[in-house]
Amino acid sequence: MSRRKLRTIAEDAIVLPWVVADTVIEQAESVLASNLSHDILRTYLVDHAELAYQKNKDWAAKIRSYKGRDILYAYMQHWLAGWLRNNEPSLFRLLPIEFSTGTYVRRESRVSGLSGRKPKRKSGRRSGRR
Repeated sequence: MSRRKLRTIAEDAIVLPWVVADTVIEQAESVLASNLSHDILRTYLVDHAELAYQKNKDWAAKIRSYKGRDILYAYMQHWLAGWLRNNEPSLFRLLPIEFSTGTYVRRESRVSGLSGRKPKRKSGRRSGRR
């Protein structure tokens, strides 16, 4: 009996978890004005994401969706805040609450589509309905 190879996020989705992890860590460093253990945190966040991807089919489907990058970004913010709460409580207290809930977005962020807002609809009739 052969074992089915478990696929990774990078193989199944159009998102690279280590790139998202680097972005989240750099954002936290900017907010905290402090250097974090980048390699440790990157490994922690990527491993956490891969484990969740393997164990939870619903979560994996969300990551494969068109909003997958944004969802992974929010979860990694949340996980990083949790790591800081457990390992660096003094830094955790400096984080905005939105970082813990995975909803923090810097105004000058260059990454598009992370605001979580739906685009405004053009006024007028909807096509296909009468």
